[in-house]
Amino acid sequence: MSCSTNLVCVSIKPFLSTHKVSAKDILEDAPYYADLLADRKGLVFKELHPTRNEQVYIAELLYQGDDNRTGRALTGVIWDQDHAGMFNNGLDFGGEPLQDGLTPERTKIGWHSDHPYFPQPPSLASMHMTKCDMPAGVGRTWLMDLEQVFDMLSPDQVAWLKDVKLEHRTGNSVDPETGLNGRNLDGEEPGAHHPALRTHPVTGRTCLYVSGHNCLAEDAAFEEIRKLYLPLFAEYDEEASYAYAHEWSAGDLVIWDNRNLLHTFEGGWVFGTRIFDQVYCGRDTPYYGD
Repeated sequence: MSCSTNLVCVSIKPFLSTHKVSAKDILEDAPYYADLLADRKGLVFKELHPTRNEQVYIAELLYQGDDNRTGRALTGVIWDQDHAGMFNNGLDFGGEPLQDGLTPERTKIGWHSDHPYFPQPPSLASMHMTKCDMPAGVGRTWLMDLEQVFDMLSPDQVAWLKDVKLEHRTGNSVDPETGLNGRNLDGEEPGAHHPALRTHPVTGRTCLYVSGHNCLAEDAAFEEIRKLYLPLFAEYDEEASYAYAHEWSAGDLVIWDNRNLLHTFEGGWVFGTRIFDQVYCGRDTPYYGD
């Protein structure tokens, strides 16, 4: 890939590149980075240390999609995120007490996209790691390229999936008395269906649009598709072209396309030592076709 003046960049995966630049460099060359992000799906800016205003502004300038028509594509911010809700303020995970405040390794099984149960899920997500007091090799964020997963499908599977919609249940709660799916604190409701194949609104490329382990289809034939991608969730293969594990440093900013990438994160760090700011930008309705 070509790099502009004052830009240090390294191609580390087919769907990702990493850069050592300043926030000013990005803002001054925003169209270049916007096109690069649409093409690559993820950008890593090492030790950028953006201000909160810079993080928001970068996300808005790099977003491309249907939501550009609104004039302001910011859809949400979360400051000082430490996953307190997930770990009951550092006390336990899923009812199991944390040992010495250490988050369990099994947190990384939770591959997902963010808020897929909305009619228009957020398009871009960015994380700025503001505090990183973790030892090397823990607390990494993983990304998975769903366009490469699509390329693993057979022609017959692609032909069948063209008419399939999946129900997205990520994070949904179940009433313990009735066993029925309910409404959780994030606002998820039953019936969030999107096409199983998704066309990117900028590049026109196709991905298998699953949002994690809990995607469902009414047709039992979908189990054959699940047999393809569920093993990928368990492999954590750092050498695979479709997966990437990001080793965080304080100040890192990672921006990824929530429309065609999944993510998860590892445990192994003490609660409160991994804190980040998160910004979402754009909302696009998932579709397949022209």
